[in-house]
Amino acid sequence: METDKSISISKDVYAKKEEYTAPSPPDFRPAVEDVSPLKLRMVEIVVRATPLREVIQVIAQVCGLNLIFEKGVETELPVTVILKNVTAEYALNAILSSTDYSYQVSGQTLIIKPTVTKVFEISIPSVLQTYKVDVGGDILGTAGSETSTSIKGNVAQTLNASEKAMDLWSSMEEALKTIVGGADQGASAVIINRASGTIQVTTTRRKMELVEQYISRMKEIMNRQVIIEAKVLEVSLNEGFSYGIDWQYIASGLNLRTENFSSIVGATSPAMALEGFKIFGTGASLQSIVRAIENQGEIRVLSSPRLNIMNGQTALLTVGTNQTYLSKVQTTVTTGGTTPITNFTVETSSILSGIMIGIVPFVNEKGEIFMTITPIVSDLVSLNQKSVGNQLEISLPTVELRELSTSVKARNGETIILGGLIAQKERMEDSQVPVLGKIPLLGLVFKSREKVSRKSEIVVLLQPNVVTR
Repeated sequence: METDKSISISKDVYAKKEEYTAPSPPDFRPAVEDVSPLKLRMVEIVVRATPLREVIQVIAQVCGLNLIFEKGVETELPVTVILKNVTAEYALNAILSSTDYSYQVSGQTLIIKPTVTKVFEISIPSVLQTYKVDVGGDILGTAGSETSTSIKGNVAQTLNASEKAMDLWSSMEEALKTIVGGADQGASAVIINRASGTIQVTTTRRKMELVEQYISRMKEIMNRQVIIEAKVLEVSLNEGFSYGIDWQYIASGLNLRTENFSSIVGATSPAMALEGFKIFGTGASLQSIVRAIENQGEIRVLSSPRLNIMNGQTALLTVGTNQTYLSKVQTTVTTGGTTPITNFTVETSSILSGIMIGIVPFVNEKGEIFMTITPIVSDLVSLNQKSVGNQLEISLPTVELRELSTSVKARNGETIILGGLIAQKERMEDSQVPVLGKIPLLGLVFKSREKVSRKSEIVVLLQPNVVTR
């Protein structure tokens, strides 16, 4: 029988028994904030005409802190307060606020200070911008020249922002020094680092509150931004619109209101005399206005930029071609040898043939946008060669100029339209009799070429939108 046979089972069939050690639980410890003793102790102080030194000494003893009075603190200054069931921190702030002092807790030491120092970060690029506009000129060509006649005609408008006004860093430094009192106010100081964009101010407690209010207000104003969607159009006017685009017709077709803003635009501004200067309401999109203008002429879009401009900063848009011309030739004759040697020194200048628009926006707290706008359109008509001496010629450009400068106010999303810059252009146009004009050689008889005069108007559309953050 097989019953006496033993069956051996290999030990490898079963996994080896290993001792398992449970990992120790993580060492969780509650995060304890390093709380100042001034926040934990409750005090009650009732004093009348007591020296500051004694009152602060009591608070320091209750909180278990050492005490230091810095130079400049009047320790015998009389203090009268009634404070019941308040924290030591509240009591210390109330007492020092009345005496215009500040404090600092360093380790286990309470330091009473005559001044406080803070560092403010200001996001202003260290770039000095200037803005100057000269519109107009000598209309008779006699201003500034010596002539026997007394008739002169110099008409110009100049908008000039001084470097001091445009230098925000210098303006802020001057304002802050006025607040803290300048160098004659003891340890008060204003240190500006333009490279890092920081301002360090050391002054008394009360003046520091004024500094904080001023810097906070300046940040709010400077951080305002305006996004301007612009279109610069050249409209070749159809017959019947030789006096310019009929803006009233366009406004009525789009069911929009228009305003002249004559009370805002300066009386010396050329835009006052332009019928084309209008402001359309918020319901007008740029595309709808462009489509409405198409009914009065052929449109050529010169530029369609989108500008993001910081409050009070200058933006310049230029579209066109720079034409270089010979402006000055200087002759130097060297007679050192037997044969004289003539050397020529040439200077060149460039002139823009196109359009240039300068924009400076300002946004007030109501969201209204004030803008100084200066469009200048220049067309290079010709470069005339003029002889200077026997061998030299220089180029004298003839330029057709259209310009205006104006200041306007618009609400958020309104469309500002600058028009009225009209010029008359002449060009050659070919015409022919249908079919017959295409016959080789014989077709020349049925073709003609004539000079056509057509008026064009430059239109600038600006739609400002205030960036909200």
